[in-house]
Amino acid sequence: MKHCIILAIVAGALAGCAVSTGVVSMGKDTYMVAAHDSSPAGTLADVKIKALKDVTKFCNQKGQTFVVTGGYDVPRTKGQDPQVEVQFKCVPR
Repeated sequence: MKHCIILAIVAGALAGCAVSTGVVSMGKDTYMVAAHDSSPAGTLADVKIKALKDVTKFCNQKGQTFVVTGGYDVPRTKGQDPQVEVQFKCVPR
């Protein structure tokens, strides 16, 4: 039992924990979200999912969907955490 608890704690510590800026206005009807993950197990996929969840939630609150207009991603490399920026517009469904 003790080994299971230790394993669960270690697994939780290594799990990805992407964080984002939240939605930021870039001008008229254009927004962006930037996200990164500095945990040892964080992946580019985790970061993209976090950013797109924020985008989806923001546009859904307006009763709309979104169109990606730009952005970039940076995969994990030695000394570099995975990062994503998504630029988008909310549009009618």
